[in-house]
Amino acid sequence: MMMTPIVVAVVSGALLLGAAWGLYAPLNKKTEGFLVALAGGALLLSVTSELIQPSIERGSLTIAALAVLAGAGVFTLADWLVKEK
Repeated sequence: MMMTPIVVAVVSGALLLGAAWGLYAPLNKKTEGFLVALAGGALLLSVTSELIQPSIERGSLTIAALAVLAGAGVFTLADWLVKEK
């Protein structure tokens, strides 16, 4: 129950820190990569605990896995389309 506020706080903090840092000082690639990895990890934790776990409890592992694969496919396609344009 407390996991969601903790994740929101970490992600929001990383967003604000990154925005302030980006405005006032350039980030080197190592620091930028660390912040992106931290935010990505927090988002994965949030998705797993808030979306995937409840869907497995309410439905089946097969349906949840297919939904995750479909979402990954849509994300990959959208990422490819953005890079092409």
